[in-house]
Amino acid sequence: MRLVLLLIIFLWFSTGCTEEKKPLKIAANQWIGYTPLFYAYEKGWLEENGFSLQFVSSLSESLNLYHTHTVDIMTSTQYEYFKAKKHNHEISPVLLFDRSNGGDMILSNKTLPEILKSKKIDIYMEQDSINILLLNAFVKANHLDSKNFIYHETNPYDLKTLGEDNTKDILVITYAPYHGPLLKHGYKIIESTKSLKTLLVIDMLCTNKKTLDTHKEQFVQLKKAIDKAIKISKKDPKAYYSVIKSYLDHIDFKTFTEDIHSILWVNNADKELLKILQSHHIDTRYIIR
Repeated sequence: MRLVLLLIIFLWFSTGCTEEKKPLKIAANQWIGYTPLFYAYEKGWLEENGFSLQFVSSLSESLNLYHTHTVDIMTSTQYEYFKAKKHNHEISPVLLFDRSNGGDMILSNKTLPEILKSKKIDIYMEQDSINILLLNAFVKANHLDSKNFIYHETNPYDLKTLGEDNTKDILVITYAPYHGPLLKHGYKIIESTKSLKTLLVIDMLCTNKKTLDTHKEQFVQLKKAIDKAIKISKKDPKAYYSVIKSYLDHIDFKTFTEDIHSILWVNNADKELLKILQSHHIDTRYIIR
């Protein structure tokens, strides 16, 4: 009996230790603002601090993996954050990456005046994402009638297959670097977060409070790794690009430079930005600065 009891105790402790050592899974997609995570992963900094990376094709997938507890942490904009918060009130931003400054955009095969005159517009976008807020801001700014819209749910990764069709009036709502193939197909950027000043798009790392409290030091080290990667991206963009280019479908350095300039790094947010986030009802209490 004693032997059986000792065996049970041994197995209990062994299982507990194994679970403790499991890395925290982070879901991240191809967005240019998440490249510090890719850089940190390639350099081994994530693994060193007990994190692993789950590469996904869209923000919606990141949200779904978080909902199903497949990952512990999700990258998101405030849109996915609020969606997640409906199911889990304990979720909160813990790290900030960037503020979009042109990186989220609307492209078209027609000019803006032509689109504004159109009676039927085909819209291609990942609908359950920040893209809907970008579209709404565009509609409001240009007094468009949404009754004229025909929606096509499209994973951002699949937009590369969308060819130019001049028989239709097309809008594509997406973000860098997914827009690259569209530019090659003849689409033009007609609006973005740089010109739509009323729209705030913040990219964050979110998790629940229990995970943060249990692994606080790991998150502190993750913040240091992200800061280090961003610092390198500014100081030596070519070296940075050489490490992360495979995550961006091997876009060339010129395109990467353009894309990286379409965001503003906010990893070390000042009080003014935090107040702006609070005014948008984003919980800033647990953001590691």
